[in-house]
Amino acid sequence: MIYKPRTLPAEKLPLEMRIPHVKTGYRLPYQPWSYYVKSLLHVHNESVNVWTHLIGCLLILFQTYTYYGIYEDKGSKIKGTVLGLGICCFITLFNSATAHLLHSKSCHANFLVFMYDYVGVVSWGFGTAILALYGVSSKDMYDWLGPYFVTIQIVWTYLNFINICLAKLWYGHDLSLSQRKIMVVVGISIQGLWNFIPFFPRYIECFKSSECELSSLNHVTIVCVSFICMTLAFVLHQPESTWPGYFDIIGQSHQIFHVFVILTMTLQFRCLYIDFKTNANAHCKPNIAELLAYIVILNLSCLITLYLFKGRVKNKLDNNNKEQ
Repeated sequence: MIYKPRTLPAEKLPLEMRIPHVKTGYRLPYQPWSYYVKSLLHVHNESVNVWTHLIGCLLILFQTYTYYGIYEDKGSKIKGTVLGLGICCFITLFNSATAHLLHSKSCHANFLVFMYDYVGVVSWGFGTAILALYGVSSKDMYDWLGPYFVTIQIVWTYLNFINICLAKLWYGHDLSLSQRKIMVVVGISIQGLWNFIPFFPRYIECFKSSECELSSLNHVTIVCVSFICMTLAFVLHQPESTWPGYFDIIGQSHQIFHVFVILTMTLQFRCLYIDFKTNANAHCKPNIAELLAYIVILNLSCLITLYLFKGRVKNKLDNNNKEQ
């Protein structure tokens, strides 16, 4: 049975546990872990955030399974691309759902589970790199970047994870703070621009060719547009910053951001399939075992680093308590 349990207003919680511009709907802190797991079936200000990503997990599993079967039946090497992308997308959505479900237990839990969420954030960046090189790249860029593109990206992805974690440690959970927002957005944007390199020459080649229409790349362009819309939803904090308290349960910018995340992932799968249908990615030949090893190494490295950050989290919270 779904019901709305007792919730708290923002002023009843420590600053570290408040969501900017969200005034009500907070779950009780310092409860047993089972309370937060059961809150999956309750109505509170994180309900939509949790369920969008749990439903997204099922959608990603379905798309990965479906497209992998299509590519395997056709003997296409890009079955490795869809597998790598699908795993990274699933990690992103599952980690985020877990973080939004459990973070209300305490300030300490809040910091740690959202850092766990960041493992998923950077994993999707790496999955997008897999798609960029082994799914939608131009042949010339594939031949040129192939030997080192993914290696460089995994290093940058790991460094970006540290960057996002430090931004939270230094400035707290409030993403409306310009210093933290700049660190997060700049780090992710640089990673995103690097992912843009493998397929950008396709636009130039198409523009120069009399036989090619730029509209033939709409499936790639729409993914980029969706990424931009997603980023705007993340940084603008609308509509709740203009009308605080009116979108506490549903309609927050982060919920809108989650919807764009799932939409963008779905468009990525579609983008890969359209290039497969037109034979535009026939040159892409990923090594499945190598990609899976990279994904495991990336996630293990981030999780080990997260464990090492535990002491810094405690020091941060202790300092906050002294200042208050």
